[in-house]
Amino acid sequence: MATSTNQSPNEPNPHQRRVAEAWNKLAKSSISESALNDLRALTPPDLFPRNHSLTPFGEFDHLAVPHCPPTSAAVAALERTTSVTRLSLNAYPGDAAHLPNLENHQSLDWLSLYDSQITGIHFTRTRTLHASFLDLSRTAITDDCIAQLPEMPRIQRLVLTLTDLSDIGICRLSRFSTLRVLYVKYTRVTERGIADLRSILPHCHVKQRVAGSTTKHAYP
Repeated sequence: MATSTNQSPNEPNPHQRRVAEAWNKLAKSSISESALNDLRALTPPDLFPRNHSLTPFGEFDHLAVPHCPPTSAAVAALERTTSVTRLSLNAYPGDAAHLPNLENHQSLDWLSLYDSQITGIHFTRTRTLHASFLDLSRTAITDDCIAQLPEMPRIQRLVLTLTDLSDIGICRLSRFSTLRVLYVKYTRVTERGIADLRSILPHCHVKQRVAGSTTKHAYP
């Protein structure tokens, strides 16, 4: 016989409440190993690997956010971890108004937003992104979104695999003069668009699978 419950369908379950409490602790206290361990203990290992370390300044070095909608407390905590060098926000929810403001994260070198609903408008508060590697694969990024991306003065590798990018969007990437490797596999980009970009950024290597081509490349 099934046990009845009075919990509303929209009410957070006990696990979700504990995750929220862990993020609140991170937001309100100094970033510490105990606060990190509280969050690790509530998250399946495959979603939050346990090899994250702390810098001598007591902040995260590598940080992966669990696949659950971040609360305002979680965003506040992320904005305080300014010494983080690698940040994974995979599957960031599409209903979030903004990404955390990453403009002051000058140590940030690697950022992944894989499989999220991120568009250019989510970067509104981040005018400059200091990462050299940015993964936007399998996101809602379109040609119009490219113009909304922040300035990226150190970008070298950009992943746009499995997006709705076309030749229009790839040409808009020419403003990133430091770009050296671009992944555009499984997009609408054609050989003509790639040639146009290479004429402007001759040092940029484009890895592709053009529509109709049978050539495959390992990623990345």
